Amino acid sequence: MGQVMGSERKPSIIVSSYMGKTYEYQHEALHSDRYISVLENLDIEDPDVVNCLIDQRAVEKIALIPTNHEARSCLMHATSVPSNCWEAYTAQGDQLYPAPNFRYYSSSRNRAELLKVGVDDQIREKSAELEEIEQRLRDLDPMSRTLQHDLAQHRTEAGVIAKQLEKLRREDMELRSRADELRRFEGSEPTNIDTLEDALVELEGEVQSLQSKRSDAHKTYSEARAAWKASSEEVRKKEDARKQLMGTADAAKEKLIQADSELQKVKSVSATNKEQIAAAERRCAAAERDKKLCEQKIEKLIQEAAAVAPDRILTRRGISAITNEIEAIKEQLEEEESRTESRETVESRYAQAVERYGDMKDNVGQLTEFVKRLHDTMRERREKYCILCEQTVLRLRLIFSSTLLQQNFIGRLEFNHAKQQLHIQVKPSEQNSQLQQDLKALSGGERSFSTVCFVLALWETMECPFRVMDEFDIFMDMGKRRVSLEMILEM
Repeated sequence: MGQVMGSERKPSIIVSSYMGKTYEYQHEALHSDRYISVLENLDIEDPDVVNCLIDQRAVEKIALIPTNHEARSCLMHATSVPSNCWEAYTAQGDQLYPAPNFRYYSSSRNRAELLKVGVDDQIREKSAELEEIEQRLRDLDPMSRTLQHDLAQHRTEAGVIAKQLEKLRREDMELRSRADELRRFEGSEPTNIDTLEDALVELEGEVQSLQSKRSDAHKTYSEARAAWKASSEEVRKKEDARKQLMGTADAAKEKLIQADSELQKVKSVSATNKEQIAAAERRCAAAERDKKLCEQKIEKLIQEAAAVAPDRILTRRGISAITNEIEAIKEQLEEEESRTESRETVESRYAQAVERYGDMKDNVGQLTEFVKRLHDTMRERREKYCILCEQTVLRLRLIFSSTLLQQNFIGRLEFNHAKQQLHIQVKPSEQNSQLQQDLKALSGGERSFSTVCFVLALWETMECPFRVMDEFDIFMDMGKRRVSLEMILEM
């Protein structure tokens, strides 16, 4: 098995004896006018396979019900459960156990996993999966194009913002250089302070305005860059998903191609099988014609043989052996006729023997009928004997218990008719134990009193074999001796 299966999961091996015939399961099988069992739905020729399924899974007690609603309504109440129904399955694969322990298990599979009629169902499933993947690809293509367009637009905006930022940087550098030049010429070239202050204020305002524009541009650039990164990440994810779907689609296409090739192989094998079946049917028709001719010949020979010997004898011997035996019998008859009495005398003696045989057969039949009636009578007497034993035991227990109550004792008699055993258990009144004790565990007086009660119960119930009780009271105290004598005198 390891060489054949390799690393795959190995199947279970069931060891069972081959009986050659199917179990007598009809009285334990499912009985229902509306539903059939799994065994009735299976077409199995080998009786040992049927027996194995019955032993392993009890398929004769598993019902098949079409719908889930009907299965629940039928198996939820004990009154509506079919006879001998242990389990049920629906067409959807749901599993149910009937009341009083009702359980319902839904199936998580929508198709057969192991036993399949052909590969057509699998091809249809793979084709549906391929169509679903292609539809998902078609749905993702517009989204991918939109994201790529947005990404290109964001890249264009980022380029424009970068150019504006570069322009602002150049303007800032120019303004800084002008400010440095003004600072260098501040001491050497006398200038009007008011004019310079006004120019400084104007330049500071321009610097602040440019810095605010620079910060706004930088902020816009950061936002555009973040949006571009998010769009790039989303596009990358969509691209990965598309590649994964394409890989799945390729695998599904390969499986579809493989299934198609298997289908072509199956079709070719099916065509070959059809041709072989047609040839076999032609051979069967020719064999059927030959069979009819042989039957006609056999019927003719049977009629000829019936004219000679009406009673047919079944045998496995060949024709030559039977012919030789007939010749030998004829020779023996001729020899016997020449050596013994005539044929008429032998026939008369044979008729007398047949008559005596008939008389003896009638006597045997009468004796058989008498034995049958005797057997029925003995069975009836045994049944009545068992009833008499039960009634006698019941009366003996009642009288034994009532006699024990004279001393407030509690006792019980246990009979085992199969083993011919009797167990006497008595609990004296002064003991607090809840368990009754055997006579061996009692004192001498208690045991003697219990024995007297048992003997008196036997006297009252049936013809007792005890006639004399010698020294039965030697271990009793005065109270038990007095009560015992009074009970004996009353009997």
